This record gives sequence, structure tokens and C-alpha cells, in this order.
Amino acid sequence: MKIILLKDLKKVGKMYETKEVKDGYAVNFLIPKKFAKVVNDSNMKWLDRQKVGLEKKIQENEKIAQDLVTRLENIQLTIYLKSDKEGNIFESVRVPMILKELKKQGIELDKQNINLEEKIKSIGDFEVPIDFGSIVAKLKIKTVTENEEQEG
Repeated sequence: MKIILLKDLKKVGKMYETKEVKDGYAVNFLIPKKFAKVVNDSNMKWLDRQKVGLEKKIQENEKIAQDLVTRLENIQLTIYLKSDKEGNIFESVRVPMILKELKKQGIELDKQNINLEEKIKSIGDFEVPIDFGSIVAKLKIKTVTENEEQEG
């Protein structure tokens, strides 16, 4: 039986693909669970409308991502780390800290967007990749000790 998948299914296919599956699998599992529709004229017209809507949504999301990339690459976050009087650091920069600082700048991201491979455990300037799928931004982060904040 030929079907249209309504969601991504492992070992079957991706959403909006048409696939050939065994009749029993389609009739007893995929269709009742609303994972698929039977291929017919009206469902193919529905699929065409869905694909047009999906393409528009993808274009909108890419524009939003591009705007965010531009904003992210034009800012530098300064993150203050706890340290003793000699400058020995007691903490490291982690994803939640970056999210909190970005929120202060009016930018809300999901933690999955931030590609922090290792915690930042030293003072200095760093670049952290922010991944939006098709586009990757480089966020500049400057780490300083809280003592430097008090001195300045």
C-alpha cells in the first residue's frame, strides 16, 4: 500500500514522504495511529499544500536565524567568574551562564543551539559557535574575574 507519512518514523521514512509499505502495517498501525495517510488524489493535493506551507516556514525560520546570527556576531558577552585575590578561578563558563547573559541582551536561545564543547575555565577572549542548523554564528565571550569588576 502506498502511504504519505505524517511524521518522521525510524526505518520507514521522513515526514511528507510517500512510501510503499505492507497493507497490514498501514491499515493496522500507521493509519490508526495517524502516522500516515493513504495515497489518493485528495491526500496528494493536501500534501502539496503542506509542502508549500512548510517551505514558507523554512524560509521564515532561515530569515530569523540570519537576523540572530547578525545580532550575535555584533555583541560580546562579558562573563564575570568568581576568583580569589590572587586571581585563581573557582568556576567555569557553562551553557546556562551563556543563556542567562544572552537573555540580558534580549536574545533567547535554546541550549541545543550553543556548541560549547568544553567549559571555559580561564580568563580571556573566546568564540563559541551558536548553531542554527543551516547557519552557525560565532559568539564572542570575554571572561574576567569578579575582582577585576570591583577594581574597574
